[in-house]
Amino acid sequence: MDNLRRIRQGCSVFALFTVLFAASWACAQLSPGLLGKTTTVPPAEEAIRAEISRIENGVITLDLLPIPAVYLYRDKLNITSSPSSKLKLGAPKLPTSTLIDDEFFGKTHVYRGPQQVQIPYSGGGKASLNVTLVGCHAEAKVCYPPVRIALAIDPKSQLSPIKTGVTSSKSPQSAAAKADGLIRTNRELNHAIAQAKGKFIIVDFWATWCAPCKHMEKTTFVDADVKSLMDSDFVLLKVDVSKPTPDAQALLKRFSFVGPPSFAFFNRSGVEVQGGRMIGYIPPERFLAQMKLVAS
Repeated sequence: MDNLRRIRQGCSVFALFTVLFAASWACAQLSPGLLGKTTTVPPAEEAIRAEISRIENGVITLDLLPIPAVYLYRDKLNITSSPSSKLKLGAPKLPTSTLIDDEFFGKTHVYRGPQQVQIPYSGGGKASLNVTLVGCHAEAKVCYPPVRIALAIDPKSQLSPIKTGVTSSKSPQSAAAKADGLIRTNRELNHAIAQAKGKFIIVDFWATWCAPCKHMEKTTFVDADVKSLMDSDFVLLKVDVSKPTPDAQALLKRFSFVGPPSFAFFNRSGVEVQGGRMIGYIPPERFLAQMKLVAS
């Protein structure tokens, strides 16, 4: 930890008294918590939005509004109406997508920038248009949990102010992780950290739909050097945020994370290492360097 403190202090002084670009870059690369990851990632409600712009001639026009750094997966887009309503939706007319060679999914279709979806409908009455979007931050290489947005509509009248929100379901609290070993509540995490005292701890935010997470499992976590140090000095705690439950949102909020993969490091006393958080896909050599800094 003394090494971490000296590196942090050295970078602060170095960046303050030099105007050379290389010096500033060097401090960013040596940042103990980010190891060069200086990208600011906004929360899901700011990064991925949807609005209804028109309802006319039997068609609902839905605007998809990701920020420039975020792309949305076409095949993850889902649009439904509230089950109790009389509003029936037809097949949506999707905008033209871009085929990319995704680092994690391979060739796949995505949307970048504002897009419009035309949705034919029949029936009437007040209803809720439920939109599910999945997107990733291209620069940070971090994926957002599925964003579920509920838009209040009334096809018989002009559009009312739209209520936008991420819906979620409740999940029970328990004192220990489930049988699968995954952590899903803050109580479970606190219990696991207390049980792991005496070793360094890595809290790994993970999800079933997270492509960068799966890529790390196939690369970073099977690296011989990472595995060796992990087995000798660390405990890995996997936090499952696959479902957008209140507990998952509370876990993400606790660390100011927007989605997986994201990591927090704790010392042998169970105290989080300040400046030690990392986001996005981390290759083996950088993850190993972070582990060594924490353990030094």
